[in-house]
Amino acid sequence: METPPFLRAFRPIPPPPAPTQAQVTTQQNEKLDAARNTILAPVGANSYQVTHQAIEALPQGNNTTLDKALLQFPGVTQDSAASGELHVRNEHANLQYRINGIMLPDGVGAFGQILDTGIVGSMALLTGALPAQYGLRTAGVLDIQTKTDAFNNTGSVSVYGGSHGTITPSFEYGGTVGQTQYFVSGRFLQNNLGIENPTPSNEAIHDRTSQEKGFLYLSTVLDPTSRLTFMSGVSNSTFQIPNKRLHRPCANADRVGRRLV
Repeated sequence: METPPFLRAFRPIPPPPAPTQAQVTTQQNEKLDAARNTILAPVGANSYQVTHQAIEALPQGNNTTLDKALLQFPGVTQDSAASGELHVRNEHANLQYRINGIMLPDGVGAFGQILDTGIVGSMALLTGALPAQYGLRTAGVLDIQTKTDAFNNTGSVSVYGGSHGTITPSFEYGGTVGQTQYFVSGRFLQNNLGIENPTPSNEAIHDRTSQEKGFLYLSTVLDPTSRLTFMSGVSNSTFQIPNKRLHRPCANADRVGRRLV
């Protein structure tokens, strides 16, 4: 029997579908991130932000190393490739790294760079009068926020190459299992210009480098007000020391000089 037209308007609207466990976990993490940002809000400090879209617009795109992306900030300079240390406002070292507000130990920068830009949703460089919760870092704090889609059970595999025999395959994958979010990445780099070329030639002598690095991020929501995060990274790099080509003096130079004298 067909429903009369005047009764069709009173049909109950079906309730929206219940959110999935992954959506619930994402919402809980967003609330915890917002609460931490409120606690760590800098007062009297300057903040410069670079988004993931800005990193993708760089010449190397997602293959840009983190230290090269940091050079886009004002007041950041880098030593020669032999040391790789970054300077903020002409200060040596004293740059603190944080991911989602969690402070990383020293040693994640310079040659042993374990972080990739694949997980970066945005990063902000805080300088100036930093409050006490940032510790004794007088140069600056690099606060990295992960991508919103870093944990949606997807990944990518890529190969990037260029001049000087550069080849760098990489992979990344992130997902959500129950209350746990995870992200893993790995990269291999090989080229013939590991350290700056000491000669005017295009190719340096004995300057090959091989670099492997990996990164793991795990985050589990314990309850609506607590979260446990684990991060691990490894970096293994080998560099050759470039040589200068030795030029032998002309055999006739001494003879010509003696005749002129």
